[in-house]
Amino acid sequence: MNITPHLVQQADMKGISLASIQEVLANPHYTYASNQHTCRRHGVKQEKWVGQASNGTKLCIAVAPCCQTAITVFLDQVRTELRPDQKKGK
Repeated sequence: MNITPHLVQQADMKGISLASIQEVLANPHYTYASNQHTCRRHGVKQEKWVGQASNGTKLCIAVAPCCQTAITVFLDQVRTELRPDQKKGK
């Protein structure tokens, strides 16, 4: 699986190890289609791959299955403050 520089940057900012990401990519607990984003190259919907690494970290990884590319990562089931771009009336 290819990993984008954006994913590496996000993982670093969030303190997520690449080993944990590789674990979840190799064996996600479940996957589902993302209606938010589509692969620009192939027009295929991205997927979210969700799982828990052996260190207990729960992750959600956005994946373009058509390109076998992991695009970004975030902690699963963790509430965070809304970013300005996520608020109404941006």
